[in-house]
Amino acid sequence: MNHCLILLKGLWFFPVDLLMLLDESDYMDLVPLLPTVTRFTLRELDMDEILLNPQLRHDLYFDPNLQFKPNTDGERGTAKRLKTQKYWDKVTCEIENKQHFRIPLLIFEIKQIVKELLPYSQATHSELDANIDVGYVAQVLEHGVFDAVALMRYLAGLLKVNCAPARDEKVDLMVKACEEGRLGESLALCFEVLELMKLDYANHQLTRIRPHVVERAIEFEKNWFKDEIKWNRSTTTQMEAWFKEGYKTLMNPPSTTTTTTASTTSIPTYSKHRPPPLSKVYVHSLISTIHHSQHLNEDDTSSDPTKLPELFSMDISRLQTFRNDFQDIVILASLMMVYRQLCALKTMKENLWVLLNDSDTSLTHIVLEMCRGVGVVRGGGGKEVGEVERGVVLGVVEKTLVPDGKVFGMVLGRVGEVVGGWCERVLDGLSGGGGGGGGASGSGSVGAVNGGVVSQSGVAASVGESDGDSSSSESEAGSSPVKGRVSVLAARTSTVSISDSVASVNSKAGSKRSVELDRAKLAKYGLAELEDEVADLADRMASFCVFNHAVYFELLTGFYEEERGRK
Repeated sequence: MNHCLILLKGLWFFPVDLLMLLDESDYMDLVPLLPTVTRFTLRELDMDEILLNPQLRHDLYFDPNLQFKPNTDGERGTAKRLKTQKYWDKVTCEIENKQHFRIPLLIFEIKQIVKELLPYSQATHSELDANIDVGYVAQVLEHGVFDAVALMRYLAGLLKVNCAPARDEKVDLMVKACEEGRLGESLALCFEVLELMKLDYANHQLTRIRPHVVERAIEFEKNWFKDEIKWNRSTTTQMEAWFKEGYKTLMNPPSTTTTTTASTTSIPTYSKHRPPPLSKVYVHSLISTIHHSQHLNEDDTSSDPTKLPELFSMDISRLQTFRNDFQDIVILASLMMVYRQLCALKTMKENLWVLLNDSDTSLTHIVLEMCRGVGVVRGGGGKEVGEVERGVVLGVVEKTLVPDGKVFGMVLGRVGEVVGGWCERVLDGLSGGGGGGGGASGSGSVGAVNGGVVSQSGVAASVGESDGDSSSSESEAGSSPVKGRVSVLAARTSTVSISDSVASVNSKAGSKRSVELDRAKLAKYGLAELEDEVADLADRMASFCVFNHAVYFELLTGFYEEERGRK
């Protein structure tokens, strides 16, 4: 077939009869002559392909709003747009130079895509064959009497009947471009509409099959991971080391910590005869990974997500989101702590949150807003905040928000303790208690997640290829996390509370789970004003813990018993 491509490009002629004789394997050799959207790339959105895609099923479990979209974001999206534009520029140039050899192939591909898009009907296929006769198109092109407008009008009528009304405007633009003599642009728009139609169908399928995916999620992922091990595509090496390190850390906690005494005195002392529950080891190790793993650093070129424990292989974007949310809460809690020292009023949270979600915000802006609030409190003859005092406040804020500083670490530890405590309670509740071997059983109930972050994967899925840049968080360098987090907060897709129900492993979603945080501890740790934000994070992390823990329960139990039996 390669010599055929050379002949086509050299003679600018396409033997149309060849299309009818080629099977699909041979037809694939003609793909270089086609645009980036073909029937083959669109087939990746078929339901069978979706059900065979472990990452997609996993993301769909956690996100009921997961949607396919054209891959236009990140470096790969940019590369795809440039490639597409270059292709259609070339086609337009060929048409302007009366080189029409590619048009029959494009029209043939359009017809095949339409046949696969529409529900099968012999009558529909016969109508398409009668109205889009590629052999006839080739003949009239050769004689210079091809009526492209009539063809595009026919396609427009067919597409409008079968596509969402939102696509009608683009279909009209397709016809208008052809009527104005821009056939290349018209064909490009036609392929674009077909891609959007396929995306619409696929997104409808995602909604329809999600109950099936959720119901069978744990069983599917258990079997999938067993197959990964069986065929040497994965191991349990890093998972085992990760879990056992967490166990050892709880049994022999470090003598120093960045958290305050208040945040650590509630952690019990464990011993050989009173080991930490399995749920405690799991949650402790998870939160430690979220806080400290360099392999979750989105702006660090040395980070390598493949070096994370294997049980997180499909959750990189989720762990990064948890880390971002922890930082959001810690930053806001730290700023509120400084503000309360300036004045006793508690009315600054909303204003600071707005600023933190603005990509143009700097530490100076935050300090100015805090000082403005202090000035209002001091009003009526009180002393306003002057330039010198603002400088002092700026210094305090900068010192407070240093990631390795004692204050930031203290608040981070406090938030982690509250969130982790709720996750442990949920896991222990599934098995009826938290004894030495306590934890969620692999056959217990699991939280059915009903919300989340649309991302990649992260999770927003893309046509034809996965986008490594799908996570929308991009940290900036700086001594304070605010410098990076401020822009991240503005760029990141908003999150939704994701635990609306509790479902058995093999049953559909049932009753609603409500987060019940320790309010006394929240007040003690200065987090009472952030209860909603902490509860939302705890809710989403608990749902993640329940599912992840249940899938890998047998392995985790094995590691746990090995460590308990070690002398």
